[in-house]
Amino acid sequence: MVTTQCDVRKSAQIWVQAFEAGFVEESRTCQRAECSGRGDRISSRGARVKEPYLEITFRRGRAFAAYYYLPRRPGQRSYRSVRVEPGMVVDLARGGKPIGIEITPSLVSQSILNRVLKQFGLPAAKSADLAPLEAA
Repeated sequence: MVTTQCDVRKSAQIWVQAFEAGFVEESRTCQRAECSGRGDRISSRGARVKEPYLEITFRRGRAFAAYYYLPRRPGQRSYRSVRVEPGMVVDLARGGKPIGIEITPSLVSQSILNRVLKQFGLPAAKSADLAPLEAA
């Protein structure tokens, strides 16, 4: 898989939009070089996700992958990943709390995602939040 400069910029723009909208906030432990992006890269490492949000990666104009970020504390990372449906992998923190869901857009619908969220005791995703995924 080749990541182009355009892909990196698009991912960074999505993260910045989520930050500006209040979905994530910068942690005090986040170092300036990591969060400022240095021109072409912005890392969510050290960020606290307050509200779920969707990030979609495009390749050659088509949705290639998506990640549904779930609320998490600063520094909380994936400890293990569990395949729960075809095209869907849930990332779990050390305590077993889901912190994100990897999605293959061509294989997953809103109803499937909501069923998985329900299995983990999480609220259903809103249609407006997933509209880009459905459009892709």
